[in-house]
Amino acid sequence: NDAVLEAYIAWAVAEAGKGHSFKAEIEHAHNVATKSDDPYVIALLANALGAMRDPRAEALVAQLLKKQEKEGSWMGATHSVFHSQGNALRIETSALAALALMKTGQHEIAVARAIEFIIKSKNEYGYGNTQSTVMALKALVEYAKTSKHENAEGVLVVQIDGKRVREQPFSNAQINRLEIKNLEQFFTNENPQVEVFFEGTNTAIPFDLEIKYAARTPRNAPNCPLSFRAGLDKTTASVGETVRLTASLKNETS
Repeated sequence: NDAVLEAYIAWAVAEAGKGHSFKAEIEHAHNVATKSDDPYVIALLANALGAMRDPRAEALVAQLLKKQEKEGSWMGATHSVFHSQGNALRIETSALAALALMKTGQHEIAVARAIEFIIKSKNEYGYGNTQSTVMALKALVEYAKTSKHENAEGVLVVQIDGKRVREQPFSNAQINRLEIKNLEQFFTNENPQVEVFFEGTNTAIPFDLEIKYAARTPRNAPNCPLSFRAGLDKTTASVGETVRLTASLKNETS
């Protein structure tokens, strides 16, 4: 809708340092945002005014604080500028709101809750769709810049099923991220318990555990009412020879 599109354009030109060339348009978008009940639109204008050092950004941030949900997120009322809805819209709105709050240099608890929600929203493919992933990363990077970090050195320990399998020294003076690969060699059952903890420091560093797996056959479900079996009519064959596969599906119940 027009309010979403105009708010996004206002934010884009303001972030690009051209806000004062579009005063009339940003003024109009601001008037719409102050009357809006849409956290997405409000967050966009709070960021736009914050980028222009306009003190009216504080009033929009105050509106956002009232709308933050229990788990730290904000949900757009309709859709994003790219018509995202659902979880992607929630992540993008939360990232924009967190960015707006960070511009004020205050509201640390609300920002921390928002960042925690964003971090937990990640899956193998990112944070929702492409746009919400970009916004989530923008918020996380900004949070890393503005957070107060103490000098930290220690050892990151990975433990699987109660056994220490990897130890990795770390320091926040290191530039590149740490990667610990090939943990699968330590998995001895279908439900491994993976733990990560830190020694020699009071400061934990952010970490992400990624697991990818593939199986030649699907896992059998206990007490499944259907059974499925397949078999070939011979165990060896010449090139080009036809081999019959027989499949049987059975109802194991009455």
